[in-house]
Amino acid sequence: MQGRVVIVTGGAKGIGRHAAHTLAKAGAKVVLADADAERLHKTLGEIQHALLERALQLREDSTVRIDILNEFEAYFTPKNAEQPEIHGGLAYSHFVESPEMDEKLKALKVTVRCVPLDAADEPGKCIFTGQPSNRRGVFAKSY
Repeated sequence: MQGRVVIVTGGAKGIGRHAAHTLAKAGAKVVLADADAERLHKTLGEIQHALLERALQLREDSTVRIDILNEFEAYFTPKNAEQPEIHGGLAYSHFVESPEMDEKLKALKVTVRCVPLDAADEPGKCIFTGQPSNRRGVFAKSY
């Protein structure tokens, strides 16, 4: 069902509600219709919440905390340089913006994807320079 558009009538309760949840979980784009607008909004909220929880779990499962440069290099170095594998993982590491970091990231073909602004300060050391760092960034392979 991945990516298919499915219209569910009577989607706010009973079999329609169950079908909407099941189809959304299977990856369908679900369009709901029901005369009971209040229940319909509740069902939509449940589906959106389930999708958010699934996305958060996928992010958690795909992210590793790395605090040592050689582990970072190993994580992002392809096992076969001739045919590099698709690398879908994220690394969450301390950093301080610097030319040394830029050089290392360029060589590994890795980029900083984001710096979580809502993360609490976490004292540590930049894995690239050894300088003190209070924040981690999310790094991923660039393709």
